[in-house]
Amino acid sequence: VSAIEKNKEGLHNAKEILTRLGVEPSDDDCISVQHVCTIVSFRSANLVAATLGAILNRLRDNKGTPRLRTTVGVDGSLYKTHPQYSRRFHKTLRRLVPDSDVRFLLSESGSGKGAAMVTAVAYRLAEQHRQIEETLAHFRLTKDMLLEVKKRMRAEMDMGLRKQTHDKAVVKMLPSFVRSTPDGTEHGDFLALDLGGTNFRVLLVKIRSGKKRTVEMHNKIYAIPI
Repeated sequence: VSAIEKNKEGLHNAKEILTRLGVEPSDDDCISVQHVCTIVSFRSANLVAATLGAILNRLRDNKGTPRLRTTVGVDGSLYKTHPQYSRRFHKTLRRLVPDSDVRFLLSESGSGKGAAMVTAVAYRLAEQHRQIEETLAHFRLTKDMLLEVKKRMRAEMDMGLRKQTHDKAVVKMLPSFVRSTPDGTEHGDFLALDLGGTNFRVLLVKIRSGKKRTVEMHNKIYAIPI
């Protein structure tokens, strides 16, 4: 495509390429092939510009700046050797994101470096996963052990709910129904826990009474290892 779309020798290159493919092209055939190549490269440049434009818009929105200034590394034989591709690409991108200043920098062996970076990140993530598995290995329980934990937990919860054994229970339980609603006279520390599928949420509310009544709320979210 790059050879066929060259300004001066494009038609000659088209004729040579078609001849090597076993075709005996006329001048009109070469012009038609060159026209098709132009359409294909135009479409490619527009699609790439649209994709990059969406990324630039997201970057600008994330940074919260009215105008984005950034540098984009580019690699690939099509961008480097095609006589019109880069110009068409830049023109379309400027039309799509006029509020971004983009500088393009040719990246030598960009795809090779990118593959190396992806591999390095994959190795690092694999090592982190191995360390997590090694740490969690000490906490793995068999089915019998889980049933024993369940049995003990149930016993302590029952003790915590009974008035006679509440003080001796390891797990201090409260009835799971609403006995009263807040009336504004509460004071002290109140702790609320929410154990979800992926996060463990903790809310601590400190209510201080006196001449100046104050309320402090502290909230933290902890990710649960999967």
